[in-house]
Amino acid sequence: LKAKSISEEHPYFKVLEKIISDYGDTAYPGSPLIAATMLREGDKIHLAEMHPQEIEALRTNMQGLPVRITQKDGLKHANRITPPEPRRGIMLIDPSYEIKSDYMDMGEFILKIARKWNVGVIMLWYPILDAGLHKPMLQMLSEAQLPDTITHEIDFSALNNPEHRMKGSGLYIINPVFGMNEKLKDIEGFFKP
Repeated sequence: LKAKSISEEHPYFKVLEKIISDYGDTAYPGSPLIAATMLREGDKIHLAEMHPQEIEALRTNMQGLPVRITQKDGLKHANRITPPEPRRGIMLIDPSYEIKSDYMDMGEFILKIARKWNVGVIMLWYPILDAGLHKPMLQMLSEAQLPDTITHEIDFSALNNPEHRMKGSGLYIINPVFGMNEKLKDIEGFFKP
């Protein structure tokens, strides 16, 4: 892939540069490592994972970084620590979507969190599959009429094997920071063949 519209000065590229410098050319960072690499002094990050093998991999990969890792259900943990202190922050929810009901459950969950934490930036990631399972969730969120939201989707089906079920990726964001919509549009060029 070649970025067509993202400057090498983009924060994402700077983070990738640092991760490659720290972990080597074959590093393939996930969102926890990217987020931890972007922390400022005084920032905190909470990571939750239930599966025993995954929690061990997370602990190994995050060694030496200022993160709090909890072996718990991520949604229960997020609900317990919300609202955080200080009250400004971001919550990224990256569920497995292993069962169909996860989509509606996630929609209901972020509405619950938004009521508890009305100043938090809440980001829900979802896959875009042929079956369109995300559409009822987005309809429900739209009907909630939250004051400040962004729905951003990227279609990368042209980059995939035609038999691959995941055709794209989406983010539903509550309380986006200023300029986030424009930055998300900049990233779209990265996924064009």
